[in-house]
Amino acid sequence: MLDNETDTSAASYLTNTSAIISGSFAEAYLYCHLTVVDGYNYYLAETEKYETNLDWNQAFLQNMIGNIITINNLYNRVLIADENEDQLLMYYIFGKIFYALAKFEPIDLEDLE
Repeated sequence: MLDNETDTSAASYLTNTSAIISGSFAEAYLYCHLTVVDGYNYYLAETEKYETNLDWNQAFLQNMIGNIITINNLYNRVLIADENEDQLLMYYIFGKIFYALAKFEPIDLEDLE
């Protein structure tokens, strides 16, 4: 019930609840739900690239070793943002770290033979 309303009937509560759910909550729920769906679709697309878990682990480790300087620099920026109490920048940098770790391609073993 809103502060300026004096009607305490069930219909008033139901109308206010419907207004809350159909307002900004609906949009936030949609974004939350789509994030999970997009994450699952990304997972399925990535698992198709690798024959076994060992191939995925090797590619992940190679990517992590190749990006260690970048990740270290980003982590140092996180520490600076934490000292400055800039949480928005911290979240942005955490996203960049996640992207640097999560975005990698399979190792092309045919070139090694």
